[in-house]
Amino acid sequence: MSIFYEHLRTRAANAPTAPAWSADEVRYNYAELLQAVDETAATLANNRQPLPIRTTSVTEQWLRFLAGLAVGRRPIICHPDMSEADCAALAASEPPPAADFGILSSGTTGKPKLLWRTETSWTDGYPEQNAVFGIRSDSRLFFHGSLGFTGNLNALTAVFFAGGAGVTVRRHHPRAWLRAIRSEGADTLYLLPVKLRQWVLLNEPAPQIRSLFTGSQALDPGLAAALHRLFPNARCTLYYGAGELSHITHCSLAEWERELGIVGRPFPSVTVAIEGDRILVTTPYGVIGTQPRADIGDRGEWTATGMLRFSGRSEAVINCGGKTLSVPAIEAALRRLPVFADVAVFAVPDPLRGEVPAAAYVPADPAMQPSPASATAGLTPLERPRYWLRYAALPLNSCSKIDLPQLQRRWREEYGKKKSPAGDQ
Repeated sequence: MSIFYEHLRTRAANAPTAPAWSADEVRYNYAELLQAVDETAATLANNRQPLPIRTTSVTEQWLRFLAGLAVGRRPIICHPDMSEADCAALAASEPPPAADFGILSSGTTGKPKLLWRTETSWTDGYPEQNAVFGIRSDSRLFFHGSLGFTGNLNALTAVFFAGGAGVTVRRHHPRAWLRAIRSEGADTLYLLPVKLRQWVLLNEPAPQIRSLFTGSQALDPGLAAALHRLFPNARCTLYYGAGELSHITHCSLAEWERELGIVGRPFPSVTVAIEGDRILVTTPYGVIGTQPRADIGDRGEWTATGMLRFSGRSEAVINCGGKTLSVPAIEAALRRLPVFADVAVFAVPDPLRGEVPAAAYVPADPAMQPSPASATAGLTPLERPRYWLRYAALPLNSCSKIDLPQLQRRWREEYGKKKSPAGDQ
């Protein structure tokens, strides 16, 4: 019997009218959610084959995920931007015997990778995870985006397992998010920094949020200051994690501000070691096949206070003229500049240097065009982006990550056949 489904049955029996789900016009209490899941389960074949879930409706993703587990299938929520053929191919995969469901990597630079999990690889970690994030039995979590993004699915299932409710909307706009938070009484918020920066542009406080958790690697001092202003009553927690390993480290926003760039201390059941500059993780919450000391290609170091400082992913570099440039370091330097509301740096080919940095940005003032001097202050000549793509909001993929292929396509359209801009150093 599925742990998630059994929990749903127990919750529906003990607290049938407790809020469980809100997404646009759809609302379920726990008794109604159980009924909807059972009705969905009745439409599924009762076998152990993988169950790809391809729909843009987050409600349908949630119902089919729970229903798939209820009948013993191995559900996999596809990214909405995956092709029908790629989703169909998942049905032919051969999961390990112990697998309960599949997750997909974010696929920012290529096809997403299929990984298999047991339910206990998440449920065993919920007590310590929920304690760190301030999730309670009465929490109402607002999140945005597809449940194919593992961060969203993990956050929702953690709140669900505590007995709380999930709240979301289809529309990709902070004003719609705020309306849903107010109307549904959401008090807990999970959004990645790239979406929190969109809220900053809205500049409307949400004092009803008492707990906010988000990824730590893309934070910057400007966003940190905005979180204090926009969520004045929130306990703000930052985390570092990976789909393969779940949550690895955490810290408070105040701790991050005291030591810029840290990603915090390990979760209670997780051990982190540094060899050279490679981060090695030992965790009971990894996907099936996780190595005892997993290396996911991230780099970091310990601070004097025992906090982990994240240096970046091994592949997040630009090989420019024989020098290795760090993408996170360039982005962090640019985000500190007041002319940018958000920025993403990526590598593009160059005939002389191999690769050079390009930047997509959102201006802090839509009426202004950042000058070259103001846009590159503090960067070395090699680190200065050679190309600039202006956006009203950075394009995201279905996993709420920067859509790098889209940035690269636009660069090719605008600059791909041109020589490097005049004045390059």
